[in-house]
Amino acid sequence: MSLKYIIRLVIATVSLLILLILLPSVALGNDNNNEINLELKPFKKLFEIKNMKPGDVYTETFLLSNSGKGKFKYVGSAELQEGSNKLFEELRVLISNNGNVLYNGRLEGLEIPSRQLKSGGKEELEVRVEFPYHLGNDFQGLSCEVEFNFHAEGLLKGILPIDSPNLPETATMNFIILVLGLILFSCGSIIYFTHSRVRIKNI
Repeated sequence: MSLKYIIRLVIATVSLLILLILLPSVALGNDNNNEINLELKPFKKLFEIKNMKPGDVYTETFLLSNSGKGKFKYVGSAELQEGSNKLFEELRVLISNNGNVLYNGRLEGLEIPSRQLKSGGKEELEVRVEFPYHLGNDFQGLSCEVEFNFHAEGLLKGILPIDSPNLPETATMNFIILVLGLILFSCGSIIYFTHSRVRIKNI
């Protein structure tokens, strides 16, 4: 093995070590500057309705806020946790913000379109649940528990753990793998998500 080859090998090794030290720090620094933190109040229960009958309507309000350092967009959906799927398929829900209707339809198909929430921003959503009058007495006595999920989208790297306000340090390992493999890459936007829950219970 020639001396020239050994020198080149040493230089390459040192360069890789420098990259391993510097790149993770830069990556984590960028992540911290764009921290996603989606909060929901009330967090656990939005409704707890008993003895609901055809024609009844219930309205509640909850608050979404961005206490993180970066802006993001969020979307919302609903999922049956337990109880009657028959009732879940028939309940109607209307969600609005300052009179602007975001969704009006069956609870089963709830999809709140992407909405932007800036850092420090808050948004109040009004939720109106209706037991359609035409359903009749066949649905009385049924109950269901429904979970509303809100997912935040961002331009960060990694995956947010459920109910966690902060980003894990996954970018470090990503950069180490990329550098060791000598892979050329370009940065793109990746969807991150966190979610909060509210429940409709004992309908």
